[in-house]
Amino acid sequence: MGNNRNLVLVGKINLDIYAGSGDVTSLDDTKDFASGGMGVSLGGASANVARAINTLSRVYDDAGSTKIITRIGESSEHAGYKDFGEHLLSQHVSDMTFRLLQHEGVNYADVAAGKAGPGIAKSIVSNFKGGRHIYKQQPLAEQFNASNDGLVTSVKPIVEAETAGASYVFVDPARPHLSNIAANVCEEKGIPSIVDHGLKAWPKDAGKAALLENILKKADILIVPGDAFVPGMEEGKKDSDKLFELLQGKEYKARTIIMSDGIDPVRLSHNGKVSEIPVTPAENPINVSGAGDTRDGALMFFLSRGEEMETAVAKATEMATIRIQYYGNEWEDHIFKHVMDNPLFDDDLAELATSHSKPKQSLLPDAANDPDGGYDELGQA
Repeated sequence: MGNNRNLVLVGKINLDIYAGSGDVTSLDDTKDFASGGMGVSLGGASANVARAINTLSRVYDDAGSTKIITRIGESSEHAGYKDFGEHLLSQHVSDMTFRLLQHEGVNYADVAAGKAGPGIAKSIVSNFKGGRHIYKQQPLAEQFNASNDGLVTSVKPIVEAETAGASYVFVDPARPHLSNIAANVCEEKGIPSIVDHGLKAWPKDAGKAALLENILKKADILIVPGDAFVPGMEEGKKDSDKLFELLQGKEYKARTIIMSDGIDPVRLSHNGKVSEIPVTPAENPINVSGAGDTRDGALMFFLSRGEEMETAVAKATEMATIRIQYYGNEWEDHIFKHVMDNPLFDDDLAELATSHSKPKQSLLPDAANDPDGGYDELGQA
């Protein structure tokens, strides 16, 4: 199946400093070996979704364009630093992040390039069997004021240019000001937008609440977990039936609603037709964090290949099940064995078998032949 894919993601990019072990079942005051690895990786929904898209691009040997529109800019040199070690880490975060983006084949556009911005957020992620603990960086003061017409006016043309010709645009509500502009641009230009909304409580800040409401109501495809909250529901109470009903209402533009709830069947409403898609239980779930992002990336990938919505959702759900059984990108090498006996992928097996039989490229740069470690200087897309 051919593909002229041009997928764009709008949201923030984090750098995760991680360590983990599948032998540890909880975090205690002790020491353990990081059998699951230790290093740095891209974080944030947009980066995770992009990584899933590009993983499947390699597995299917079906290349396309993947780009993140983000807001990084230049943070103050000493903003919030408590000691030299913290400052030193911050100096290297940008370089590591851009190298990871290059390694993943993800282009990016920074709407705050050369201007003041939040920089790249950092997180410390401790993975253990069945869960994780995250230390997040304290957020810097918001410098992107949606009420400032000058800033909005300067950003919108960039978003219009970077989304031109996109097959789909993933809009991450975690960057509400930037994502609100993207939601408006997608509606104006007729570009299908996908929004994954997972908040269990509505923002107390009236400005952020208004932005989120606009983003959700302008989405073409809405993805939610069963415990998400939208106006019209009782606060503090999970009500997946009410959530599913409200999102199908006239207040929302989306004609496709996808709701997941653990291992319960995925509920899909597409063009007025409601169906359920079974979830295959994972035999050995060791890395459940980010499963939704993997599903979202796989959905964009399969839709861009021309799959019907129900088939795309089913395949994307299977990919999420596969991914949570491995650390990092290890799942890429095991996809073929997981789907080879699944009738859902019968039409894909020839492609997958050809790609699977090719020699695997090393994940590491050729440092022996490149004094810079195999990386060229990375510029923006």
